[in-house]
Amino acid sequence: MTDRLRSDRDDLTGVIARRFEEFERTRALFGATERFAIDVTVDGPVGIVHFGDLHIDDPGCDLALLMKHLEFVKDLDYVFCGTVGDIQNNWAGRLVSKYADQSTTVKESWLLADFILSNFSWLYVVLGNHDVRMVGIHNPIEIMKSRIKGIVVAHGCGIDLHFPAGAVCRMMVRHDFRGYSMWNPTHALVRAAYLLSDDDILVCGHRHVAGYQLVERRGRLCHAIRVGSYKVFDDFAREKGFLGGNFSPCCMTVIDPERHGAVGFVKVFWELEEGVDYLKFIRRKGGFVC
Repeated sequence: MTDRLRSDRDDLTGVIARRFEEFERTRALFGATERFAIDVTVDGPVGIVHFGDLHIDDPGCDLALLMKHLEFVKDLDYVFCGTVGDIQNNWAGRLVSKYADQSTTVKESWLLADFILSNFSWLYVVLGNHDVRMVGIHNPIEIMKSRIKGIVVAHGCGIDLHFPAGAVCRMMVRHDFRGYSMWNPTHALVRAAYLLSDDDILVCGHRHVAGYQLVERRGRLCHAIRVGSYKVFDDFAREKGFLGGNFSPCCMTVIDPERHGAVGFVKVFWELEEGVDYLKFIRRKGGFVC
């Protein structure tokens, strides 16, 4: 009996030690994905194109428009890209039957995802609820991380862009923020701006509608942006009678580090070509290479 108690105590000691170690690993993981600091090596103003939900394997996805947008900024060293998630449909559970509604196979979907994520330069890739459904050896987080040069994170993170002259632009990018209003697509972001963050830019997607609101908090302007989706035809939205609102599947934020703290530090454009034209204009005006 004594030997058995001693053995049980030894087992308990091992369990406690393992739990301590497990908690430290978890704390390190969550801390590492909370905020990222990135040094911007480009002088002058830059642009960030925030792509909404992609759903590249869905028959309702305007893949031609997505490719057009990606190719348009591909060779511009002063323009960065990010996506707020739902790269694939990735149907699981009771929704597996939805694969009957699309001709793109799972294998073809992964080929498309690999092409989109590895052949274009990404500042960040947020994995949405559709992306994190698969687990184990097919976990998209692990697969995509090996193919993407930028930040890959589930659900969202903060990003601090440090410019050469010392300015810092703080962003929070998420698949979605908590909160909802049928009257205001940016309600959740505005709530986050007032209660949770000191960021200059908040971006999310998820709901396949777009919206924008400018919030002032303690003298700091926060641009609250919800981008739409490249899935422009949605049978679920039609079934539920959802109204429109998906007026733009992406938007571009132009950041001018020389205007840090001023109203013009960040500008938002819903037409990509217009945003790039404006960015080139202020770069030329400031004597920077275009």
